[in-house]
Amino acid sequence: MAEPTAIGLVCPGCRRLEGGQLVVSALQAGPLGLVCPGCGRDHPVVDGVPIVLADLDAWLQSEGPALLRRSDLEPPLLERLCLGAGGVLARDMARVQTYLDASDSPLQRWARSLLDESGGPALDPSGSAALDPSGSAALDLGCGVGSGDERVLGLDLHWASLQKARGPVVLADALNPPFLARSFELVLALNLLDSCRDPGLMLQQALALVAPGGRLALASPFHWQESVTPRSLWLRPEQVEDFLRAQSVELTRGEAEWSLSLGPRSEIRHRCVTWLVRLAH
Repeated sequence: MAEPTAIGLVCPGCRRLEGGQLVVSALQAGPLGLVCPGCGRDHPVVDGVPIVLADLDAWLQSEGPALLRRSDLEPPLLERLCLGAGGVLARDMARVQTYLDASDSPLQRWARSLLDESGGPALDPSGSAALDPSGSAALDLGCGVGSGDERVLGLDLHWASLQKARGPVVLADALNPPFLARSFELVLALNLLDSCRDPGLMLQQALALVAPGGRLALASPFHWQESVTPRSLWLRPEQVEDFLRAQSVELTRGEAEWSLSLGPRSEIRHRCVTWLVRLAH
């Protein structure tokens, strides 16, 4: 039986190579929640959610109003104030509700089946809890409002979604995740490829987080938007598959439908390409 492992958060701001060796600093408790002993960066913990970013101030410039939104207001009042304030607050109201209203889809059921195969315990959102060696650790990159599964640690950059998520979450960048390599037995990256600014880097980071013998579950409808991803970085399914096969992994490709509700009588359906990647031991 393997020894228990710990999924610890590391500082994404001062991670570096020195003499061919990766140097990382494990985060410690600090006055604002967490702090890096290496570079001194503060990583606040707000409402139990660690915010672990290389450049906190850059994120706050656009998303700060959402972080400061009061949580003690009645929902109708909060909705009225957010809609009137506009900006990220109004955007968040519509975005989060769309995902909360989404019906159960084949893609979600596929992800749940992978989690059921893996088993595993709940994770402490601080990242410091030891895991049962008989279980497994799962990470959901770009989790949105989350799956509600306590066995999964969710990661996203969208504060309003994480506030609604059930289960442990961390606000962090999937392109610079605050974890050591090979930390998770199952990594989910569902509909993230075409929703990030550098899909090639995302693929590399996701794969690097998978432990030997572990699995990476990818899904994407390849619905690109220039406002999110520069056109020069758009990928075709064949390019994704070529990259994965070059890593000498076991690969299974499929398709799964994913639906989003736009209103009581309107729904958008995506046909996602899926890949299940298994690494060698």
